[in-house]
Amino acid sequence: MHEFLARHQAELVEQLIGWVRLRSVAGLPEREPDLLRSAHWLAGELRAVGFPVVDIWKVPGAPAVYAEWCAAPGAPTVLVYSHHDVRAAKDE
Repeated sequence: MHEFLARHQAELVEQLIGWVRLRSVAGLPEREPDLLRSAHWLAGELRAVGFPVVDIWKVPGAPAVYAEWCAAPGAPTVLVYSHHDVRAAKDE
Protein backbone atom coordinates (compact mmCIF):
# COMPACT_ATOMS: atom_id res chain seq x y z
CA MET A 1 0.00 0.00 0.00
CA HIS A 2 2.81 2.41 0.85
CA GLU A 3 4.42 1.77 -2.54
CA PHE A 4 1.17 2.43 -4.37
CA LEU A 5 0.57 5.66 -2.47
CA ALA A 6 4.11 6.85 -3.12
CA ARG A 7 3.83 6.14 -6.87
CA HIS A 8 0.40 7.76 -7.23
CA GLN A 9 0.59 10.56 -4.68
CA ALA A 10 0.42 13.43 -7.17
CA GLU A 11 -2.53 11.90 -9.02
CA LEU A 12 -4.40 11.17 -5.78
CA VAL A 13 -3.83 14.69 -4.49
CA GLU A 14 -5.15 16.15 -7.76
CA GLN A 15 -8.27 13.98 -7.48
CA LEU A 16 -8.87 15.15 -3.93
CA ILE A 17 -8.32 18.78 -4.90
CA GLY A 18 -11.01 18.40 -7.55
CA TRP A 19 -13.41 16.92 -5.01
CA VAL A 20 -12.70 19.55 -2.36
CA ARG A 21 -13.37 22.31 -4.90
CA LEU A 22 -17.02 21.26 -5.01
CA ARG A 23 -18.86 23.69 -2.78
CA SER A 24 -20.70 20.97 -0.90
CA VAL A 25 -22.04 23.09 1.96
CA ALA A 26 -24.90 21.40 3.81
CA GLY A 27 -27.81 23.44 5.10
CA LEU A 28 -27.84 25.97 2.25
CA PRO A 29 -30.58 25.23 -0.30
CA GLU A 30 -28.61 26.92 -3.08
CA ARG A 31 -25.78 24.39 -2.55
CA GLU A 32 -27.95 21.26 -2.92
CA PRO A 33 -26.75 20.65 -6.51
CA ASP A 34 -23.14 20.77 -5.26
CA LEU A 35 -23.94 18.28 -2.49
CA LEU A 36 -25.36 15.91 -5.09
CA ARG A 37 -22.29 16.42 -7.31
CA SER A 38 -20.06 15.58 -4.34
CA ALA A 39 -22.02 12.41 -3.62
CA HIS A 40 -21.84 11.36 -7.27
CA TRP A 41 -18.09 12.05 -7.34
CA LEU A 42 -17.54 9.81 -4.31
CA ALA A 43 -19.82 7.09 -5.69
CA GLY A 44 -17.94 7.15 -8.99
CA GLU A 45 -14.59 6.78 -7.26
CA LEU A 46 -15.87 3.86 -5.19
CA ARG A 47 -17.11 2.15 -8.35
CA ALA A 48 -13.79 2.83 -10.08
CA VAL A 49 -11.84 1.00 -7.38
CA GLY A 50 -14.15 -2.00 -7.65
CA PHE A 51 -16.96 -1.71 -5.12
CA PRO A 52 -19.76 -3.86 -6.59
CA VAL A 53 -22.51 -2.13 -4.60
CA VAL A 54 -22.63 1.66 -4.52
CA ASP A 55 -25.76 3.67 -3.79
CA ILE A 56 -26.58 7.30 -3.23
CA TRP A 57 -29.26 7.71 -0.61
CA LYS A 58 -31.26 10.93 -0.79
CA VAL A 59 -31.84 11.76 2.86
CA PRO A 60 -32.64 15.07 4.61
CA GLY A 61 -29.62 17.34 4.92
CA ALA A 62 -27.21 15.84 2.42
CA PRO A 63 -27.17 12.74 0.24
CA ALA A 64 -25.42 9.76 1.79
CA VAL A 65 -23.14 7.44 -0.15
CA TYR A 66 -23.28 3.76 0.74
CA ALA A 67 -20.91 1.14 -0.62
CA GLU A 68 -20.22 -2.46 0.28
CA TRP A 69 -17.80 -5.10 -0.90
CA CYS A 70 -18.68 -8.48 0.61
CA ALA A 71 -16.69 -10.77 -1.65
CA ALA A 72 -14.79 -12.64 1.05
CA PRO A 73 -16.99 -14.59 3.47
CA GLY A 74 -15.53 -14.53 6.93
CA ALA A 75 -13.35 -11.49 6.25
CA PRO A 76 -13.44 -8.74 8.87
CA THR A 77 -15.94 -5.92 8.51
CA VAL A 78 -14.56 -2.42 8.13
CA LEU A 79 -16.78 0.62 8.52
CA VAL A 80 -15.62 3.95 7.15
CA TYR A 81 -17.73 6.92 8.15
CA SER A 82 -16.92 10.34 6.81
CA HIS A 83 -18.54 13.51 5.51
CA HIS A 84 -18.47 14.69 1.92
CA ASP A 85 -20.29 17.86 3.00
CA VAL A 86 -19.25 20.75 5.19
CA ARG A 87 -21.14 23.24 7.32
CA ALA A 88 -21.42 26.91 6.56
CA ALA A 89 -19.15 29.06 8.72
CA LYS A 90 -20.68 31.84 10.77
CA ASP A 91 -19.07 35.25 11.14
CA GLU A 92 -18.64 34.86 14.90
